[in-house]
Order: sequence, then structure tokens, then C-alpha cells
Amino acid sequence: MKKRGQFQLSFGMIFSIILIIVFITVAFYVINVFLGIRDNVETGAFINDLDFEIERVWKSSGGEERVVNFNLRGSEITHICFYNAIQEQKGKYKEQYEDIANNVDYRDNFYFYPRRFAEIDSAEIEHINLNLPENPYCIENKEGGFSIEIKKDIRDELVTISRA
Repeated sequence: MKKRGQFQLSFGMIFSIILIIVFITVAFYVINVFLGIRDNVETGAFINDLDFEIERVWKSSGGEERVVNFNLRGSEITHICFYNAIQEQKGKYKEQYEDIANNVDYRDNFYFYPRRFAEIDSAEIEHINLNLPENPYCIENKEGGFSIEIKKDIRDELVTISRA
């Protein structure tokens, strides 16, 4: 007598299905790890490129002014901010100031905001004039990029940054 509706799977078939599920799970995990590494490399490259451009303008023998564009594709970072730990908050970026001031390394003067989306959330950039009209001085992400004007007059000792 045959029973209807009975479905039998062998041990080998069940084991194969479990292995497929494990392989797919591991593949998704590895992809996420590599995407995290990519974000870390992108933010690190951003900081290195910005530092290089500021150093280049600072070392120029005469005055120089240049607009540089930096990209952070696929990132949820909305602002980059320059912060002076000695000055009080001034300007419209109060939320960014509170986030930076509560989690600050006093040597760092450059921050990504929101910090939770950056693997490397802050850095020290040398040769910047931090006597800015706002503290923190933030530049908004526009279509995945940031435009920064870097300027140094002949008489200036430090580089001035501004929104381009």
C-alpha cells in the first residue's frame, strides 16, 4: 500500500541543502567585510589626498589658491568638518559640534560627520588656519563629493580653507 503525500529526503540531500545555506551565508559575510574594507580605504585616501593638497599649497613659495574636489561614493557621510578644540561652538553646526566635542582626540582637527559612518572618523591635518568664522567649519556632501577652496597668501603662515 502506497501512502500519498509522503516526501522522503535522504540524509545526503539534507546535508547538501545545509551546506548550500552555509556557503551562501559565508559568501554574504565575506562580501560585507570587503565592502567595509573599501570604505576604510576610501576615507583613508580622502584624508591623505586632502593632507597632500593642503601641504602642497602651504609649501608654495608664493600665494596660491585652488579648488579641489574629493569624492566619497556610496558613503552616508553628510559633512566633513574642521574643528578647533580651543574655541567654543559658533555658527549653524551645533549638532556636529556636540558630536565632535564629546568624542574628541584634541590633536585631531578634521572629522567626518556623522562619525558612525566613517571607519576613520578623524585626523590631524597640519598647516590649517583654524580661526574660521564657524566652529566646526563644515562642508556639505553634494552628490557624493566635497568641494574645498584651499588658499594661502604670500604673507600667510597657514593655509585657509573654505567652501567652494
